[in-house]
Amino acid sequence: MGIALLLAAGFVWGGFGVVSSGRAAVAALALDAPGTPVEVFAAPRVLRRGFALNAAAFERELATLGYLRTDQPPRNPGEFRWQAGAFELYRRAHAGPQGKIPAAYARGQVAGGRLQSLEGASGQALRAFVCEPLRLGAYHGSVLQERKPLELEDFPPRMVEAVLAAEDSRFLEHRGIDPTGIVRAAWTDLLSRRMVQGGSTITQQVIKNRIVGSERTLFRKLREALLSLYVERRIGKKRLLTIYLNEIYLGQSGPVSIVGLPAAARHNFGKNVEDLGLDEMALLAGMIASPGRFDPSRHPDDALSRRAWVLGRMAKLGM
Repeated sequence: MGIALLLAAGFVWGGFGVVSSGRAAVAALALDAPGTPVEVFAAPRVLRRGFALNAAAFERELATLGYLRTDQPPRNPGEFRWQAGAFELYRRAHAGPQGKIPAAYARGQVAGGRLQSLEGASGQALRAFVCEPLRLGAYHGSVLQERKPLELEDFPPRMVEAVLAAEDSRFLEHRGIDPTGIVRAAWTDLLSRRMVQGGSTITQQVIKNRIVGSERTLFRKLREALLSLYVERRIGKKRLLTIYLNEIYLGQSGPVSIVGLPAAARHNFGKNVEDLGLDEMALLAGMIASPGRFDPSRHPDDALSRRAWVLGRMAKLGM
């Protein structure tokens, strides 16, 4: 009934250019996000047996890259350990000049300021090991954004499930707007006496962020809903979900906006999104509703409570 009413409103509202606006929205959503940063990297450090290696400088470099120091052997990409003059490093997968460079493990012994030995995961001697390069900066025009877009297939399925559970569990079923979701969100918020769930679908959020803006007016909400119905039939859910996962705002690092789940994974955990644990995925999905309020570095109790809610939602939905 709700969709029928909106379609009727769209017919009456034809004089406002809904169809032409819809075509413009489809064209805009078919393009990549404007202002995608051009990144500049230093030449990567190449480890070789016999080469000079300052242990303190190397550790600072890894910390700058966002690698996490552990007391146990590193088991996940983005971790390293120093112990008795030896280091163990689990390199993250990253893009290089010749394409994607896979995650890899290396262990080295340092003495007298030089690398005495270099081994791989199975103990085999390595002639060389290329580290992840330092990121020197990025050019994004007038808006500072940290963004690392991925294709939908590159996101872990559990990450996608966590986002759907937190933001739009009926995304694969509705046609752009979800009257059932709006009623459920309003009821949940009423019981909680605060904003817990939003009523907007992922499609509506994409339309708001890319097309109509966030002005709080009835006209804007009606246009957002009508455009959501229009573009879903022409863009498809895969494209809309890809845009959402890569462009959702997830906080600040000084003057730089953290945009998209891949950038948020690096910022909050020093990991690629494919290397996150389920708890970390749920925390990021929970941050979408309010990145400031659920920032784990500033409001850890709220962030953990929100993470628990997302995991509970996933369990309830049978994910």
